[in-house]
Amino acid sequence: MFKKLVYMAGKPFWLLPEGSLLDVEQRNGRIVDPVVFRKKNDARSNENTHLSMN
Repeated sequence: MFKKLVYMAGKPFWLLPEGSLLDVEQRNGRIVDPVVFRKKNDARSNENTHLSMN
């Protein structure tokens, strides 16, 4: 998944590939990477997204 972290009026949002904005989740002051599930017929369905909290 290709997404970008953007700030609007000082608040962080994820800008998703389809152009929508997703509120950022924060834990212990760190930004959590969102997981978005794709449909089987999506061209990028073979890509895996893993979370790691270091």
